Amino acid sequence: MHHSHSISRRTLLIVLFAIAALVLFGMGWATQTTLELDYQQRRADHELRLREHREEFENRVVNAMYRLVRFDEQVGREKEQPFEFFNPLYFPPGAIDGESGLPLTKPVLLPSPLATSQKRDWVLLHFQAMWPDKWASPEVSPNEDWATPLTAILAEDWSVQATAANWLTSLRTQYDPVRLIQKARIAEMQDSGESGAKAAAEMVERNDQDSLDGNADKSRMVREVKRIVERLRNRQSEHEHTEACERQAIIIANLIPGHYSTLDMNPDEECQSVIGSKMFPVWLDVTQDGTEQLALLRYVSLPQIDVIETECPVVAQGVLIDWERLRSDLEAEVRADDLLKNASIEKRVAGEPWAQTHLHHIPARLVAEMPTPPTIAAASYDVMWGLGLAWVVLIAALCGIVYGTIKYLGLIERRMRFTAAVTHELRTPLTSFQLYTDLLGELDPNDHARRAKYVDTLRSESKRLSNLVENVLVYSKVNDAGARINPCAVSPRKILDDLRDDTSRRCNENDRHLVITDKTDAVAKLETDPEFVRQILASLVDNACKYSGTTGPIWVDASTTRGGGVLFEVDDAGRGVDPHETREIFEPFRRGRDADSAKSGGMGLGLALSRYWAACLDGRLSVKRSERNGGHYSRFALDLPARPRQS
Repeated sequence: MHHSHSISRRTLLIVLFAIAALVLFGMGWATQTTLELDYQQRRADHELRLREHREEFENRVVNAMYRLVRFDEQVGREKEQPFEFFNPLYFPPGAIDGESGLPLTKPVLLPSPLATSQKRDWVLLHFQAMWPDKWASPEVSPNEDWATPLTAILAEDWSVQATAANWLTSLRTQYDPVRLIQKARIAEMQDSGESGAKAAAEMVERNDQDSLDGNADKSRMVREVKRIVERLRNRQSEHEHTEACERQAIIIANLIPGHYSTLDMNPDEECQSVIGSKMFPVWLDVTQDGTEQLALLRYVSLPQIDVIETECPVVAQGVLIDWERLRSDLEAEVRADDLLKNASIEKRVAGEPWAQTHLHHIPARLVAEMPTPPTIAAASYDVMWGLGLAWVVLIAALCGIVYGTIKYLGLIERRMRFTAAVTHELRTPLTSFQLYTDLLGELDPNDHARRAKYVDTLRSESKRLSNLVENVLVYSKVNDAGARINPCAVSPRKILDDLRDDTSRRCNENDRHLVITDKTDAVAKLETDPEFVRQILASLVDNACKYSGTTGPIWVDASTTRGGGVLFEVDDAGRGVDPHETREIFEPFRRGRDADSAKSGGMGLGLALSRYWAACLDGRLSVKRSERNGGHYSRFALDLPARPRQS
């Protein structure tokens, strides 16, 4: 039966843990699903915020480009300046005599509007040049001699000494008109597409080689410029700078620096159209310190007339711009109001594919890195808190169910053992009653000795049965109400003497005897219930007789504690209690490891009731290691106070 019960209990526990595992698995799956759904939601929110972040950044870039438009348009207006404004003095076309109202037969010289017009501080110079060394600028007086080039001025003094004359001198020192025309042509070719960019690269390579070769033939460069002029004239309809029809004397006077014609203008002369290219941005190292300046260059062709003889019938016109100052203004504009805090303006490579951040007239582009996008938010606090609470509740519930089930199974098992023990314990005295009753019935009336013996046996079995019933009744009332104690003053010696009388028969039956040692004072008294104390000590002695597995003395010691109480110790020097059972043996219906095999009877209530009675007396019952048997748990100690708290 015990084997079948163990199998049933083990099967039930396996089923219980399997159900718990399934519940945990289901909860784990639900948790994972919840976290995945939460992650998908957070990811969707993150993508939405990222898209909004990107759209906001793109809107900021668009707004920044709108801010840069006015700068770009100002540079564009510089490209549209009429060709005649690039001389300090120019002949206004179609001048009329104020008195007669007739066209003048002599040219009228006027100062260039570029010399007096309000312009941005990043516009350094307007200039025009013609081979071999004819330079002019509206900002520089015709009578002004060469100034000091900027290469001879310290960089920290430029803010004071970098005048228009200094810039013009530096420009004519570092470049000649033919090279400027070539740069304008290269920029035009790069702007025309892939084939033009390839031809421009070849021209740049040839120019670099000529720069390395100090003895390069300038005539070859001039011939190349003449070919440029020839192509320009062949494509006149595509490159006309103006459709104004002017007498060639005025055109020549306005294009050739320092050339002011004194010839009378023929009113019947056919008009000539000015043929030239658009202005293209190029980079010039005017100061020779690695800091490039921006220049807008174009080339304009002279009319084909015999009176003008020149090797290079093309004039280079341009605008020199302080690139660092222009870039600083552009960056300040886009950074204002925290629009694009870390934006910058960088040069744009010629021929680079057009992009939204490119400026139209300025060879530059806006560079702005998108601020760090938002990261995926951490798991929702509500979700994590809810899952955590659910897990805590679930685990607590499972632990409670498992613990309750195990305790319930243990209770059932103990009750089954209790039933078996009660049945066994009741069978023994009842069998004795039946046997000795039959013997007494058949006994000779004159056999008084045997009759007395049988009567003593029946009396002993009756007392045993009474104790058994009493223990069961007492235990049944343990949880209903506290035990009623009757404290009185009693000496430890009295308790020990009564214990000897109560247990002498039991010890004799098991070939044991008590060795009592009283170490208390002769006048020591306890305020306690002596009946409960004797029952506890008697139960300990009875257990020593039944379970110690040996014969010989049972030691009972009494000593005074520090608080005035008394410590009773019962030691049998036997094999003792298994270390793993030192707590379980005090539980109801729990017996020692060899209780069943010892065939010593008992229901497993003795120690449980003893500890309960000790607690009612405000004492404590425990098991300790014994020095008499090598440290085994065979010594039971009852520690009683001098006076209980309750009466």
